[in-house]
Amino acid sequence: HSFPTRRSSDLFIGQDVELIVNTDFSINYCAYPYWTGQMDASLSLLTASVSVNDIRIKFLLCLMSIEALAPDSEPQDAGLVAAVDSLLPKVDELDLSHEQKETLKSKLGGMKEKNIAQKARGLLQTYLSGKEYNGLSVSKFFNQCYKMRSSFVHSGSLGKGDIDLICRDLKRMCIDLLTAISNPGC
Repeated sequence: HSFPTRRSSDLFIGQDVELIVNTDFSINYCAYPYWTGQMDASLSLLTASVSVNDIRIKFLLCLMSIEALAPDSEPQDAGLVAAVDSLLPKVDELDLSHEQKETLKSKLGGMKEKNIAQKARGLLQTYLSGKEYNGLSVSKFFNQCYKMRSSFVHSGSLGKGDIDLICRDLKRMCIDLLTAISNPGC
């Protein structure tokens, strides 16, 4: 017997696929008045971290889950805000271009609000003070994670530490924080 010769290009099979994604994970806010959109976002990020194989991305999603719970806006203490307010008018007196002055004013003005790491750290202290993760206080563990995040985002390296253990405890911290926030009075 002789079989007809076929090229690999003759064996290609085509297939159409339609992917439908439903991202409406809203909760009934009337039944759960303490539950917020921020909590929805946080839970979605945490849940997504479970289905990702790349430990670095799991780590980032867990950290973002905590950041999602931070307040939108939180002013620095009054002393720092007053200091910034006193510096802002002096920027116009500097020998800089208009663009440089505007950039400096914008940066100074931004200092009147806490950054995302400060807001997340405050949230963790409010709800999880006294707890430890990876043998560290909640603040020290969060600081370690945030340094690792910055290193990864800016240089591609997570730095030192057992990322599997750190990621495990970071996920536990996310769950603890969501639990504490979603169970008011408990």
